[in-house]
Amino acid sequence: MGFFDKFFSSEAKKNRKSHIYNLLSVAIADGQLASAEVTFVRAVADRYGLTDKEFNELTSGKNVPFHKPESKEEQFSQLWEMFLVMIVDNDRHPREIAILKQVAVKFGISSTIVDDMNSVFDDKQLAGFIDSPQVQTLVDFHMQMLQYKYGLTTKLPSMILPG
Repeated sequence: MGFFDKFFSSEAKKNRKSHIYNLLSVAIADGQLASAEVTFVRAVADRYGLTDKEFNELTSGKNVPFHKPESKEEQFSQLWEMFLVMIVDNDRHPREIAILKQVAVKFGISSTIVDDMNSVFDDKQLAGFIDSPQVQTLVDFHMQMLQYKYGLTTKLPSMILPG
């Protein structure tokens, strides 16, 4: 199956919708839906090719079945995007962290990966300075180290947040 077929298959669509639903779950876990969180999730949905109708269905509160991505790289990428939606409002709420850990376990990845991601920002006090090129380079380096630690071989996209 080629990339085009994979991207548009019903399984791929289920995976993308599940991921957007997970992102929204993280965004609202702290009881507030910040505009930066909506912008971030909408940007991911647009990248995935979800229509406005599909996105609105996901935001309506309708439950979407969980779908586990096949590859570890895709699982890590989705966890990373969930982490980014958590920090985009500069507030890491315990319920948001709990959701990330639950998803990591569902993916078959140790929940400690969430603590590792969090430590990148705790140690360097980077939240709020994400758009700095120096911070970007430092975070990318730390994320590459995490990829190595968790046995991932594919380089993930940079953590640039939508503006």
